[in-house]
Amino acid sequence: MWAAAAVAIAGPAEVVRGRDIELFFQSNPDGMIRPDEVVWSFDQTPFDMLGTTISSFGGPRFRLSAGIGEGEEGDRTSSVIVRVAVIGAPSIYAQHTVWLTGPRERGEWRFITIGQDHTLGITWYNELYTWGRGIGGQLGRPNTIGEGSTILEARARPGFVNMGQGHNWLTVTGGLFHSVGLRHDGALYTWGRNNHGQLGRVTTGDTYAPGRVGTGLWSHVAAGSNHTLGIMADGSLWAWGTNVEGQLGTGDNVNQPSPTRVGSGGQHNWRWSSVSTNAEHSVAIRTDGTLWTWGQNQHDQLGHTGGNNNTLGEVSHPTAGRTWVAASAGDGFTVALDDQDRLWAWGNDAQGQLGPNGPGPGAAGLATRTHIPVEVPQQGGRGWRSINIGHHHTMAIDADRRLFAWGSNSHGQVTYDTARGAHPDLIEVPAQGPHAGLGWVSASGGGWYSLAVQADGTLWAWGANDHGQIGNGLQASATANTPITQISRYAIPGPAAWR
Repeated sequence: MWAAAAVAIAGPAEVVRGRDIELFFQSNPDGMIRPDEVVWSFDQTPFDMLGTTISSFGGPRFRLSAGIGEGEEGDRTSSVIVRVAVIGAPSIYAQHTVWLTGPRERGEWRFITIGQDHTLGITWYNELYTWGRGIGGQLGRPNTIGEGSTILEARARPGFVNMGQGHNWLTVTGGLFHSVGLRHDGALYTWGRNNHGQLGRVTTGDTYAPGRVGTGLWSHVAAGSNHTLGIMADGSLWAWGTNVEGQLGTGDNVNQPSPTRVGSGGQHNWRWSSVSTNAEHSVAIRTDGTLWTWGQNQHDQLGHTGGNNNTLGEVSHPTAGRTWVAASAGDGFTVALDDQDRLWAWGNDAQGQLGPNGPGPGAAGLATRTHIPVEVPQQGGRGWRSINIGHHHTMAIDADRRLFAWGSNSHGQVTYDTARGAHPDLIEVPAQGPHAGLGWVSASGGGWYSLAVQADGTLWAWGANDHGQIGNGLQASATANTPITQISRYAIPGPAAWR
């Protein structure tokens, strides 16, 4: 019997007309998948539903037809919510939003993510590019430069990460000085600094060369400052790296140089759908829709009062019966999305990162905090769909593909207007040109800057650029802000770069 009450879905954020979409289910799902309220049933064997199974490590990975949005060809603003539920318990499900678009060109961006001061992006051809700070080898390229050296143009523009194996990256995440990448075949690779064991494998110091973590297969990964967490294909949760604040969730404060099981006792049998971590605390969602936190709790970011906690604690939803579908950990605060597309935040609110309903800055600028989730109200749209957190600012995309940001704007990472704060600010590209009004599909906040991908695959960046992390070929002073800027496609090499 399928014991898990829901499943995790990992796949691209968009469905391209004429190309297939891959969705991975962490359990062998005796259930249904429902795009746009249309139900398709499928059996445990054979693994076929709207297509064929590519692999079945721990659970089947389906290749689905992009024709599920029949009649919407060419519409770059249509979305489909893919829900996976247990038969007999349709109210419990995992959710994944996909967007319907036209055919893709080489050089268009699919996914973007940010470490502290370095950026990682994946194109629609599953190629990985990096730029920004490279002191620890986190760029995955041999031309990284030591701190204090004159920056090279190659580091201030997207550069190809060449593993000699073509282009097959599913997702990637960045820490302080290390990076972690997951390939479509489930293999996990790490590179960069390893002084705390955050690479999860044996190295002789820092390394720019991506190396595989063990031989297991993975479905999800998250990089903290000096630690890493990952979910394996069977839904089990693992952690490695520094553990001073208990951010590994292993019940102690001992650093781990290799993947170690999160939790203790019966918790080892739990199955997880997603995980997120930042500097010193972690948050993860189980397949039953419950949310759990551990690590540092200086600002009540764990969702309860008290000190640090190296064991797992549950954060209850303010409304009984509701479940969580996504969560993101910031520096001292946490933001989570529920199954009603409502957004909640708790922890440190010194810069307004919890939104307009947070406690806000205290007297004389002292930070205030709350362990009770406060709602970030919808901005006249149809609900929130995705979230991402920088160190002290929050970014979210709603069902209408509008991108909002709020919180610290010290370097223009929310908007070029530095007077912004707790109220969600609408992020728009310059009104002139063909990109206005297309909508956003992916966004990521870093230390003091932000990036986002539009529906047409164009990449936009704004905020701090003192390490070339914006990707426009320039390096600004530490106090200069960069307004929203398109990262041109000409920076993306052709096929010869990876052959």
